[in-house]
Amino acid sequence: MKFLILPFLLVGLLTACNSTQEKLPQRAPIDIRVEGEHEGADKENRHERWLESLHRAAPGTDWRKLESHNAMARHRKRQGRFTEKSSESFADGLLTGEWFERGSKYTAGSVFDVVQDPTDANRLFLMSAGGSIWEMDYTGEAYRLVNHDIYFDREFLGLVPVDAGRHLLAFSDSRPMYSPDDGKSWEFATVRENGNVIDEAAMDNFFSPQVIDDEVFTTLQILRGNYEIFHSVDGGISYDQLPGPPLATVEGNQTITHLYNPPGTDRLFAAMKRTGDNAGVNLYELDRSSASFRLISSVPVERTGSYRSRIAAARQPGTDSLRIFLQAYDQLFRSDNDGLDWREMPRLDKVPWRYQSIYVRPSDPDFVAWGAVELWVSRDGGETFAYPNRWNDYYADPVRYLHADIMRLTEITDPDGESQMLVSNHGGLNLLNPADSMWYSVAQEGLNVAQYYDVRTNPGDRDIIYAGSQDQGFQILDENDSSRRNVLGGYQWFSGDYGHLDFAEGGNVFFTAYPGGFVYGFYDVLDEENGLGWSSYEIESPDEFIWITPMMSPPRLDGQVKLYIAGGSSDTARAGSFLVEVDLNRDEDDVHYGAMTGRDLPLDFKDAAAGQISAMSYSPLNPDRFYVATDQGRFFASDDRGESWSETLNFLPSGWYLYGQAIHASKTEAETVWLGGSGYSNPPVWRSEDGGENFFPASDGLPPTVVHGLTANATESLIFAATEAGPFVYVVSEERWFDLAGQYAPTMRYYSVEFLEDRNIARFGTYGRGAWDFQVEQLVSIDEPLARGAAPRIYPNPASGSTTVEGKAGGYRLYDIGGREMRRVVATGQQTQLSLEGLAPGLYFVQPLDTDGRVTGLGQRVVVR
Repeated sequence: MKFLILPFLLVGLLTACNSTQEKLPQRAPIDIRVEGEHEGADKENRHERWLESLHRAAPGTDWRKLESHNAMARHRKRQGRFTEKSSESFADGLLTGEWFERGSKYTAGSVFDVVQDPTDANRLFLMSAGGSIWEMDYTGEAYRLVNHDIYFDREFLGLVPVDAGRHLLAFSDSRPMYSPDDGKSWEFATVRENGNVIDEAAMDNFFSPQVIDDEVFTTLQILRGNYEIFHSVDGGISYDQLPGPPLATVEGNQTITHLYNPPGTDRLFAAMKRTGDNAGVNLYELDRSSASFRLISSVPVERTGSYRSRIAAARQPGTDSLRIFLQAYDQLFRSDNDGLDWREMPRLDKVPWRYQSIYVRPSDPDFVAWGAVELWVSRDGGETFAYPNRWNDYYADPVRYLHADIMRLTEITDPDGESQMLVSNHGGLNLLNPADSMWYSVAQEGLNVAQYYDVRTNPGDRDIIYAGSQDQGFQILDENDSSRRNVLGGYQWFSGDYGHLDFAEGGNVFFTAYPGGFVYGFYDVLDEENGLGWSSYEIESPDEFIWITPMMSPPRLDGQVKLYIAGGSSDTARAGSFLVEVDLNRDEDDVHYGAMTGRDLPLDFKDAAAGQISAMSYSPLNPDRFYVATDQGRFFASDDRGESWSETLNFLPSGWYLYGQAIHASKTEAETVWLGGSGYSNPPVWRSEDGGENFFPASDGLPPTVVHGLTANATESLIFAATEAGPFVYVVSEERWFDLAGQYAPTMRYYSVEFLEDRNIARFGTYGRGAWDFQVEQLVSIDEPLARGAAPRIYPNPASGSTTVEGKAGGYRLYDIGGREMRRVVATGQQTQLSLEGLAPGLYFVQPLDTDGRVTGLGQRVVVR
């Protein structure tokens, strides 16, 4: 992958910006673009592989289910609480503070699905990246947050009528959920197979839910087996297995690949695919009278290996007959008589993405579309397809052109009774304008779903906030004295995916990284008289593996600017994982561009059997002291800026799994360093008081999660963590972590955290709700630990036979690292005995329940010997 770096200005501002206090008035948007084709599905796959690697855990651990437990516990704690935002008490009364959303409100991230209120055409519900649900005023193009408590799966959002109104439907960790109050509160549905309730851990995946009148149909994968069809007649409160088409036929074995209900009908179709030499797709329809599926027709396909197959249909004008489209990999077939006969259409130029179905517009069966990087549209019934714009056209006019990466197409009826087309994508939501066939953005303001990998404040000007985002580029959020607590607009300075920001020369130089080993250096940032210079550097070696490479720029006595990034290697032909030292030369030539050159520091961490470098930091008290963590849980220290290294004593017991993701070197104690990472099969945070020679767990109070970022306040009485489960704070005097989300901060992945000492603010970056500030107001000094709150105390721990759970709850549930519930007990006062008999040795979690048996707090780990 190469970048085209141009010295001229990009035409037009990348996104709207109404700031009158821009801190960089001479800095026009920069054109840093990927040449050629957008990476598309390949980029998504690389991102997913990296995501799985940093959630490293023991075999059989389902980290998504564990995070689903965390989110649901917080959601239930919040129900029925405060209605207006204000200061809150945290950490059992030790800490008071207030949350403030900071932005961006002008650069929407990804929107997955849209559903229209059938009783109010002006009201739409949206599901966005990170799982938040929004309500949209269609006419006013205004957005209101409904819920950001739960990690919803991205495929589906639906509405089904019930006697008392309607239920909003969604899935979390592949488990069906329902909300009786338009998304404010949620519960998991009960799922039965052959009359027996299916355990939550047994549901592995789902696809293509369909709402037909007051019934719900969906596919579910149970225990990694075949997908089965389930049916709900009570508004999604419970589902029962429905006999599906046969899995074995004379033509060969087949699996279900799609359920589909043509809008405006009560018909349900199922596509069943075969692979191998006799590959094909069989089309079935549900016979309501017998509750069984009957075969309609069979379509042979050329794809012998694995492939996706989808169906879509619409009524043909003036008839009750359906026009049905069937897509199998890049083949497209069309039937004009309810699927009885088929003809093959021209091949698709691209294969629709994993979560995409072929789409036919209900009001116009000649309008056929599908999405990948671009949206492809046919207006002649699938004979020809064209894209309304290429993905990179968006940068010149983000209002008129579609952003890359298409998620879903939806037809709605507007308040005037006219049908309209919407498409959700990685840049928000767009509306088709019939006059020019262009798709105009209807998410220019107020859909605050920015996906940030890193948020950092310029140390030379605390009113400039930088954010590296997913698919919405490098962003700047400017604030001033009148906007300290406002949601800032923000604008996109240059496009792409960016993260891991760092500074040099007191903020006059900053660095950011792009996936695949690219790093950019910008200098003279605060020098408005001389303009801005910048350079780039690329790692091209066989052992790149991090999605966005970690980096740091420690200060030097000689004033030179050096950047250290995680390898690969500076040598394109050299394998290994090195710390690469990069020099920034700002005086390369006469066009105000510099050069960045790199060299490998001596140690190959991969050759030392330590794995790949996954995190790095340095001591602010001694910038020559470097720390490095690896994806295999190894930790190294250097006192000479990486020329030589010493490895920490092996502090992880055999069989534990730590992916080192975050390092915080103390600002007050030269030998104290904190390490955070994946904590599903071991404690996620460790502390060393001897410069990294020995580490000890420091994770009491944290649920099973990944720690992505660590920082501290000025006195280091508080340690802040950005985690997969949300924000947490460690009160050093209590030696315990506390949930910091309170009633208002979003529940989702927090990738970054920094502390602004002059303002007493912990600033977090979230992947789906932008940047958030926690204003620390008061930290209470105490001599004795206060009584514990919702988080139970467990002792002895480790334990065998039984353990005591101390807390104020109605009961407790014990679940394993795969998310499977092993047992539950009713509380017997302040102290409750929990039997561990019969459990295999390993790591488990204890979660408090209310008197109705619903979870009310985050899980706390217990080790069974």
